[in-house]
Amino acid sequence: MTTAAEIKNEESLLAWLNARPEKTRKQDAVTIACRAALRALPLMAKDVERRAAESRDKLLFSSFRAISASWLYAGSGSQDAEIAAAAAARATADADAAAADAFWAAVRSDAEMIEGGGNPLGKPLWHDNDPPPEITAAWPKLKAHLGGVHGENWWVWTDWYQRRLDGTPFSEPRDRAYVFLEKEDWDKNTPAEINADIAKQLALLIAAERPLGENIGIVSPEGQVGAVGLAPTEPRS
Repeated sequence: MTTAAEIKNEESLLAWLNARPEKTRKQDAVTIACRAALRALPLMAKDVERRAAESRDKLLFSSFRAISASWLYAGSGSQDAEIAAAAAARATADADAAAADAFWAAVRSDAEMIEGGGNPLGKPLWHDNDPPPEITAAWPKLKAHLGGVHGENWWVWTDWYQRRLDGTPFSEPRDRAYVFLEKEDWDKNTPAEINADIAKQLALLIAAERPLGENIGIVSPEGQVGAVGLAPTEPRS
């Protein structure tokens, strides 16, 4: 039987997942796949530099949307082992050999924690190790690009990803704010409109946790204000 310590590629990960107890196998699979995808997300900076603005923002938004949904439902067990193993393998596809080794080391750490009865969802993406140099370089580029799109509230996503990177514990109310819209709303509205809705949801959550009358302004890591009432948006037609 393959142990977590033996995971080094798609084949060994699949063997480990298939050997997991049936009761937790799907939950384990979606956790592994989601965190693998999160580690690879900054590599989109390569595509960002080559695309026109509209195409670029659609790529970024669809990627954040898909991964945030997977993150929210990581505990629901909605993914098969084969899909999870393939997703983890795809996460290394654009990385060089050294980075790929670091990716698989992080997957092993996730699996070892699961094998020991723990849950890696609230742990730093790279555990106790530094990210590969190309990831370390790519994330600030991607973050700077999104921070430069003024008035579109992209800070909600850079903040969300930084929390995953740092290992901020899972919070269902807060994480649900990123995927609360119906599919048709995601499809018909622009990223800027949806980001504004997410910012409002986050502000409402914070307001519910604060004493009555306290300022509930949300300030992004870039210093941008994204709070309800402070930057009202135009009504939808």
